[in-house]
Order: sequence, then structure tokens, then C-alpha cells
Amino acid sequence: MQMFQQMRTRLVGVLVVVLALVTATFGMISAAPAVPPATVDASLRALAQDVAVPVIITMRTVDAGADLSTLSVAEIDARASRIGVQRTAVVARNTNILKLTKTQPAHVPLVFARMSPRDLDALASDPSVASINPDRLAKPALYESTTLIGSASANVSGYAGAGTSVAVLDTGVLSGHEFLDGQVVDEACFSTTDSDQESTSVCPGGAASSYATGAGEPCPIDCDHGTHVAGIVAGKKITYGGQTFSGVAPAAKIIAVQVFSQFATSACGVGATGPCVMSFESDQISALDWLYTNRNTGDWGTLASVNMSLGGGEYGTLSACNTDPIKTSIDTLRSAGVATVIASGNEDLLTAIGAPACVSSAIAVGASTAARTGTLDTPASFSNRPRASANNPNALGDRLLDLMAPGNVVMSSIATTTTSYDDYPGTSMATPHVAGAWAVLKGIAPGASVTQVLGWLRTTGKTIVDRRNSDPLSIPRIDVGAAAIRAAADVLVTPSVTPTPSRTPTRTRSSTRTATRNPKQSATKTRTKTRTASRTKTATRTAVPTTTASATPLPAWSTSVTNGGFESGLTGWTESSAQGYDLLSLASGRYLPRSGTYFMYLGGVPNETSILATTLTIPAEATYLRLHTFIYSPETVCGNDVTTVKLDSSLVATIPLCYATNSTLGYVPFSINVTALRGSSVPLEIKTVTNGTLTSHFLVDDVGYVSAPTDSIFRSSSDVIVYPVEDVTRSAP
Repeated sequence: MQMFQQMRTRLVGVLVVVLALVTATFGMISAAPAVPPATVDASLRALAQDVAVPVIITMRTVDAGADLSTLSVAEIDARASRIGVQRTAVVARNTNILKLTKTQPAHVPLVFARMSPRDLDALASDPSVASINPDRLAKPALYESTTLIGSASANVSGYAGAGTSVAVLDTGVLSGHEFLDGQVVDEACFSTTDSDQESTSVCPGGAASSYATGAGEPCPIDCDHGTHVAGIVAGKKITYGGQTFSGVAPAAKIIAVQVFSQFATSACGVGATGPCVMSFESDQISALDWLYTNRNTGDWGTLASVNMSLGGGEYGTLSACNTDPIKTSIDTLRSAGVATVIASGNEDLLTAIGAPACVSSAIAVGASTAARTGTLDTPASFSNRPRASANNPNALGDRLLDLMAPGNVVMSSIATTTTSYDDYPGTSMATPHVAGAWAVLKGIAPGASVTQVLGWLRTTGKTIVDRRNSDPLSIPRIDVGAAAIRAAADVLVTPSVTPTPSRTPTRTRSSTRTATRNPKQSATKTRTKTRTASRTKTATRTAVPTTTASATPLPAWSTSVTNGGFESGLTGWTESSAQGYDLLSLASGRYLPRSGTYFMYLGGVPNETSILATTLTIPAEATYLRLHTFIYSPETVCGNDVTTVKLDSSLVATIPLCYATNSTLGYVPFSINVTALRGSSVPLEIKTVTNGTLTSHFLVDDVGYVSAPTDSIFRSSSDVIVYPVEDVTRSAP
């Protein structure tokens, strides 16, 4: 053995001499350039040197700085294998420095660990380490003031997100709430116990992660937030306090992911009077990684978006957060067509927004006002915004602040009981409007990219100009109805949208699901259509190609009324308006037809009398005349606004328009028995009269005959239209 060591020493010495001679003679061999030390967040150096703290380590990769959101799914998965090998090597080299405390994310080049600040420089010298950041904490992005009032707006018609899901990363979701009954199809929990940080995991059994039944239920204290957010996304139609409302995408499903930990009072900040909940960034990243891994689960349908109504900090440029550890996770989901929608924050910042909304590939959302605040479509006083010059788009069309949505005092479910509701304000409430809108649009175009969906929402939204300082900033407030029309038209024009991946078998949620399951490894917008009282209309408008107006096929009726869908304009019909409006309306903005491109719009302004009339020849086989009607009314007094229906000059229906009894939130069938009129030609008159107070709206489409009445609240989930109870009117003719 000693002889072998002596020989090896001589050989090494000879090799060194030879290399030195070659270098001196030919100048061909030089030392590799030194790798610069890793970037260390300044806040870590300010901490006590001997107290271990949670950190997130970003590893160097060959694609560092590249836009990972453009990678294919196959490229992301191949990258994950390389990341696993690299992580193992980094941990092995620094085993005396790092203590791993959590499951490591599979698809992002990160290491979750605890370490002492005194070892920062030693770790930073590792050539595979790019940066070391604290495992930052985020709070629910909820504005605390109760003085603001307002309501949500989600202008969606005909589509309700069927076949899609939205993941809610929050304080947990009360799946048994009546507003969310049957909506939660999967759940998970990622939470941290750290004695030095005074945090305790709230996952079942105190685990760091859980996928058991109940894992996504609300955390123990101050945890209504997630249930409220989930209700805005996909709450079912209910009537509460005299108001009828639903979520933005009531046909979508919810994946409830609890990402908060409970902290002792002493860790909750100045003025805290009890324990609080905050979320570690590492838990958020773990949740996003789990969602990516399981995105093809059958009962999830198309995972449309991830809602993150949380955050903190102050970041004023589009690139400020591009080194944030969470960006890679957001990029990875975006590569699979999944948007991460994040609240901009509620600190009334006028030159910056919070993190992680500041990540360029995230969809950052600010809050706008609704009519009950006294003003419509203005920035909410608390909503963070950047400088106008800092909000220019990058190559993918992303901005620091992308969209706005209503966020003042939105009514939704809370976790106090299964029948509790409350009004909350904040960008937390604006964000799920956008996440739900994403589900609606992905229901129309499942293969649409994040960039495509963002484009539909931005180009069809109503521009709001933020003038809270001397630097005006224009941001579109989403108009989901208009975006749905644009998306449906684009899908018809471009039928080759990439299909969604095949799904894994659907799971049934039940109490028998194992508690140790591992992650699977294998109505507020004013009508803008200008009307002219003296406008001459051609009586025989040429029918136009229809834009798909329903996510499911429309039912057939026995015999159609001539031009019963109004696709030939006024052919066979007459209209009149006391204030000079055209009743024949084109699909745009606030309201949509039930099918096709045109519908009839009666009322819509104070002191209006709208009359729609035709002459019907009742077929011998007809039993019922069916009209599809949509009623939207903020009236509190039933009878102030009324629609009447006359057939053969006889009054056959009087419909008082008021939200307490008959705001339909969608097109519903309304049938009239015509047996006694078979074979006759008789006049039909539909008249809507509004008074001078709150304004009711009465829409008619798809008139025909059926053999039996099939009246119901909804034809299907895709008939649902979501509007708040607000007084809105048409624009002047």
C-alpha cells in the first residue's frame, strides 16, 4: 500500500511538471474562469449569526435567465431529472451547513433548508449555488377597513367554466359550505412547524404536507379568507339577504390548497393581540409544484388557473422579482397553460406592487370600485399600482400590473358556519374574479395559452385610468362577457387549438381516502353600444355566422318561430322604444344572446316603455310557445318595473321585475299554452315598462314551439350569468 501511494505521488508530480512546461511553451492551458459567489439577500446577513433560519437556495442552471414559461411540458419534465441530480450533489457538498426540513420541489432548481447566517459565505462559494434568499412570509391580501362598500362584477354569459378547475392557495376552503357544496374536488396542505420562527403546521397531524381528506379545510384561526375567495371563483347560485348571486365560474371546480401556518402572538407584529396565520414562500412553491405534477388528474378537468390572494413587500419594476425563487414555479405552470393569478396588494402603493404578484410571468390584479361605492370603475383606494412608465409590456405581453377587477366589499361565503356570508374588500377579492374568468375562457378554449387568455381579457376590458397621483395609469377592468365572445370567435376561426392532455382516472372524494397519500408522481358595466333614435334599419338584415354562445348544444324544439333567434334582424318582428333605443341588440359587452349573435333587449333605462311584437301562425301540432328570457333587476320593490305578455290581444303573463323574486342570472325558458290557438294567426306583444328609480333589464332570445313545457331555473350550468345587484343603465341613444 505504501509503495502504491509513493508511485501515485511521483505520477502527480510528473504530471504537474509536464502541464507547466506545456503551458509555458504553448500558452494553451489556462485556469477556468472563477464562478462568482452566490447572491445573498441582505436581510439574511442582518440576522443573528448562530440562529438557524429557513432559506430557499436557488441553484445555477444552464438555462438560468431564460423564459421558462415558453418551455414545453416534455422539456420541463426532462429538466426536473437534471435538477434532482444537481440538488443531491449540492446537499452532499454542504451537509454540515444545511438541514433539510421539507420535501423538495421536483420541477424547480431550489433547495429548502435551514442554516445559520454565519455559514452564508461558505454556501455562497459553492459553484452550483446562484442565490440564497430567506423563506419569506406572506399574509392574506385582505384590506381591513369596513368603511368601503361595493360589489363584484363578473360579466359572463353562456359559459360558466364547465370542465375546468381553479386551485385556491389560501387559508383553506370549507368544502361543506352551501355555496361550495360539491365544488371542491381535491385538496392538499403545505404548512411549517419551526420553533425558531414560532410557527406551527396546521396540516392534519401537524405534518409538513398532507393530501388526506380534510387537508384543504380552513386553518384553525382567522381563516375565513380562503372560503371567501373560493366562493367568488366558483360559488353556486344562492339567495342570501335578499340578493341572488353566484361565483364567476359556477360550473368550475375548486382545488383547495391550504398554505398557511399558525404563528404565536409574539411573531405576529406590533399590536397583535393573538395568534395569526402567515404563509412561507417554500410552502407556496411546494403547492405549485404539486399542482403541476398532478395537473392531469381526471376530476380536475382542465386546470385553468391558480389563485393566490396573498403577498407583501414593495416592488416597482417588472424585473424586480425575476430572481424570486417562486418565479420558476410560476413559469413551469405557465408552460402547461396554467395561469398564476396574484393580488397586487392593499397598501395604497402608487409606485409599486407586492410579491409574488410582481413576478413578470404571474397575472397581477388590482381592485376597482363598483356602483355601490358611489362611483363606478375607478381604482379602489387601497389597491397597489406601479408607475405608468414601469408598466410597459415585455415580449410576452406581461406587465407589472396586468388587470383590474371589482374588489370593494364583495359578498361571498365565509367559514364561520356552512351558511355564513360576509362582505370583504381587497385585492384578495378582485383576484378570484380574474381566476374565475380564466376558468370561463379555458372552458371555451381548453388549449389556449396564458398569453392568449390574457390577450382576450386585456383587449375586451374596460379601460380604467388611475389618477390617484400625477402619473395616470391605464389598466383594463375585465369584461368576461366580451372576452367570451372574443374567445369563442377565435376558437371558431382557429379550430386547431392545442388539445388538453389526456387525463388520469377520476378519483372519488370519500372519507376512506388514505391520510398518507403521496403526491402522484406518475353585472356592473354600463352598456356601451350607442343607439340612435332616428337610425333607419334594413328590414331584412342578412344573417351572419353565429358565434358559439353556449358551451353545450342548445335543445331543439318541435317547430321554430320564423326568425325566432333574431339572426335575420327584424325580419318578421317590430320594435318600439319610448326613448329611441334599438331593441335588436348585437352580442357585445354586458349582455350576450342565448345563441347566435343577436337578441332583443327591453327596458334598461328609467322611464322606458319597450315593445316587441310579431304575428304568429300557430302550427297544428304546437302545444306551447316558448320564449327564453333573461331578467336582471336591482329593484327592491316588485311591481315598479313590469313586463307583460299578450297573445291574441289577451294578457297571458304579468312579470314584476325585481331581484327578490325573479332576477334569473341567465336565460330561462318561459312557456305559454297555445293549444286553443292551433292553426290561427295571432299577434304576440312583449312590453317592458320601467319607472324612474332602479333600472330593470328584460332580454328575449330563441322563440319557438314545444310539445311540453320544460321551464326551469337553468337549462344547464352553462346558462348561468353572474351579476351583482347594482343599478346600471344603457348609454344614451
